[in-house]
Amino acid sequence: MKVLSLFSGVGGFDMGLENAGMQTVFQCEWDKHANTILNKHWPDVPKWEDVSTLTGKHILTQAPVIDVVAWGSPCQDLSV
Repeated sequence: MKVLSLFSGVGGFDMGLENAGMQTVFQCEWDKHANTILNKHWPDVPKWEDVSTLTGKHILTQAPVIDVVAWGSPCQDLSV
């Protein structure tokens, strides 16, 4: 199954889903430090930074088949 990852963070959900046999096909994360990690582990996966400007067209141009949408809720207001 192909996964669209929103609010990807450092890819924890993505890695877990891949360990379960799924494939990450698109990631969206605005944090530059998190993106450094995503780029190291998923160099060939298309990425988008600002979810507020992300459209279905952007996603489907890069990843035409998506079976699962996974997201980590933004938690800046809860993080210490």
